Amino acid sequence: MKKRNSRSVLALLLTAVMMASILAGCSGSGDDKGANTDTPKTPAADSAGTPVTPSADPGSDKPYAGENMVLFTFAGWVDDSMTGTLSDRLEASTGMTLDTIIVPWDERITKMTVMVAGGQQIDVTGKSTPADMSILCDAGALLPVNDYLNSSDLFSRDNWLGWDYMDSMVYSGDGLWYGVPNRPVQGYIFTINQAWLDELGLEIPKTTDELTEVLRAFKAADMGGDGSTIPIAHQFPNSDHIATFLGMWGVEGPFIMKDSDGLRYHPWLTENGLAGLQWMQDMYKEGLLDPEFANENGTSIFDKVNSGMVGVFLDWPGNNRGYNLAAEKTGEKVNFVPMDIPQAIEGVTPVNCGNTIIMNNLVATTANADAAWSFIEWLNSEQGIIDWTWTEGENYNILDNSDIDIVRTQLHSAGYDTWGCLNKLWLNSDKCVDSTPETIEGYDVFYSSWSFPPVLEGAGDAEEIALPLATKVIYGEMTIDEFETELRTQLMNLNLIDK
Repeated sequence: MKKRNSRSVLALLLTAVMMASILAGCSGSGDDKGANTDTPKTPAADSAGTPVTPSADPGSDKPYAGENMVLFTFAGWVDDSMTGTLSDRLEASTGMTLDTIIVPWDERITKMTVMVAGGQQIDVTGKSTPADMSILCDAGALLPVNDYLNSSDLFSRDNWLGWDYMDSMVYSGDGLWYGVPNRPVQGYIFTINQAWLDELGLEIPKTTDELTEVLRAFKAADMGGDGSTIPIAHQFPNSDHIATFLGMWGVEGPFIMKDSDGLRYHPWLTENGLAGLQWMQDMYKEGLLDPEFANENGTSIFDKVNSGMVGVFLDWPGNNRGYNLAAEKTGEKVNFVPMDIPQAIEGVTPVNCGNTIIMNNLVATTANADAAWSFIEWLNSEQGIIDWTWTEGENYNILDNSDIDIVRTQLHSAGYDTWGCLNKLWLNSDKCVDSTPETIEGYDVFYSSWSFPPVLEGAGDAEEIALPLATKVIYGEMTIDEFETELRTQLMNLNLIDK
């Protein structure tokens, strides 16, 4: 069996304060760092700071039976049609029931902070990132998890791979942990439709100039048919995707960084960052970049990929398998394969900024923090993984030749494949099937170019400013010079960068 932890991944460094507080900041002492904390620190408290009396029955195998959990997440992560089934499975295993709040991806932070400010019950978040975590901590929306983690058998170092990533669970405001990683470091990679290349007699491009010519060839031949061809596209309109494009120029991510002299700067304001944005603007103007670049969502673009309309797609490693299997049934010209990030500048190594760590969080307005923690543990247990993400006959089938046929993913906490899981016991059990070859190949490509510098204080504020400005550049609504002046001025005025 292939082991998903066969390669070491650098742990991300500290996340930082990203936006002004809506509520009081997260609790805890700034002297203790989460990764070195031995004394339990997490208060089991309600939103007003009043200790919660656990409803646990210590003599029961379902100590929180009757508790109703509220999970907050965004569209595309939880399958709407499966929420009832997921609640039924949680209840059968733990006695707890579940309500799920699903919001649009781009509204996840604002809606949650407003709900928490209003005292609405939310127990656990699903699929937040260190950047999200810092923003939510600034808003007083999360509880630290130090004592829970330190006393958890499930999350012991013998049973769980997540300890490699705990540095990025630290909130810089108090040095405590506020997240529980449930997927490893990952990010988007370039995949290309080999079926289109073969039909046109083209090779996988190695450089950005070669990529540009391939995209032009796709459009000229109208490979999607009826003028529907989208030479290059991505999943969502976010900073990570733009940063993946800019990685061709060696630009390391979308966040504030420090140079060798300790001076803060934004990588999109560097010469290479601006060159990358100019290329994206040129591609959009030429009709080579997805015309819905700023409005895409997972469902709409996946439909276009499955329909044979897309030539190059920025996507999760391993997702190409699903598109290719669908094409075998529909006959569409779809055969996506991973490709190394093209090199834009000779002598400058392309990088993949990654999409950082995905986690669960305890929310300040939980009705019962201990029950909510029990829910997080269950999500990451063997039973929770099987019930919610990796059920044979529902999510995947094992074919006669031992290959895996992935059918659907109703909840992405374990991902499309066993690669996206941190539970050692399950990964080493006979219940866990091998990762698919496509996933292994995709992650090999990703990790060969992965680079994610420390996330510095103010990165969230800078991201909120930079993303809409960069989108205007791509759409041709702002020149590169105007972008550089405007972004630099705003960030300097807020004291977020030094140069």
